[in-house]
Amino acid sequence: MSISLRPTRLLHSELLAMLNKRVKVVTERGIVLVGTLLGYDPDRLHICLGNAISSSGEKYYRVFISGSAVQEIYCLEKPLNLRELAERIRALLNLPKSFVQYIEEENIISIAGGRIVVTEEGVKGDIPLADKIRDIFNRYVEEKKGKA
Repeated sequence: MSISLRPTRLLHSELLAMLNKRVKVVTERGIVLVGTLLGYDPDRLHICLGNAISSSGEKYYRVFISGSAVQEIYCLEKPLNLRELAERIRALLNLPKSFVQYIEEENIISIAGGRIVVTEEGVKGDIPLADKIRDIFNRYVEEKKGKA
């Protein structure tokens, strides 16, 4: 990876961590919307908000905002630190590093070669180890909520 691509990849990773989180968006015209970030175009920064409310109180089920109109995006929820969670899973289950991998570009944890995938939404996988991972995930989420 070239050094010049790293900031772009980090920005993409940060935006990915904001998916399905409550955000506040300020447009270049000064319009303020608060809603759930449902999707975005990483090249042009077009975004889609769900269940958005404007500063004047208007409610919208879906709002699509052109990237050229986006001035600021604020995340109103603290994202989970999946890198930290991957380390915790490795340590608690005494698994090798190659078995539990945090993939920064996708903001996921891949376990057992992708047979178990952990995102901020939860744990996907049906092998027996997945239940232990779900327990660790749920405890981690509860711990972080307690510190918020």
